[in-house]
Amino acid sequence: MRDGSRQVKRILASLRYPEIPAHLASSIDAAIAAEAAVRTRGEPMSRDVVGRSTTLALQAAKAKAEAKRLKEDVRKLAGLVGETEHAISDTMDRLASEHPHHAELLRELSQDAKRGVAQAKELAA
Repeated sequence: MRDGSRQVKRILASLRYPEIPAHLASSIDAAIAAEAAVRTRGEPMSRDVVGRSTTLALQAAKAKAEAKRLKEDVRKLAGLVGETEHAISDTMDRLASEHPHHAELLRELSQDAKRGVAQAKELAA
């Protein structure tokens, strides 16, 4: 059995794999560089990767990461807007009960604020 495993090792060691074609190697390098850029959220690793496809892949990866961050910022901001609109609605309702002569206008303002809450929830989704 030991001789058999040695022979298998020798056979495997003697195998020569064909070289990866340049256009495929370039695509692989671009994918690795893009992944590195996304993971580090900054500049690509110090590897010197040349080519238009690499540049485009890096730009796409950075744009995707930036879009993700911006989307999260929009969600947070929409949440804050929703809280503010809700507080405005509550205040207008309270003022409408305290000032009956302006109640109609204050209730309209409260309804507008409630619509703002609904719009903020849509943005946050």
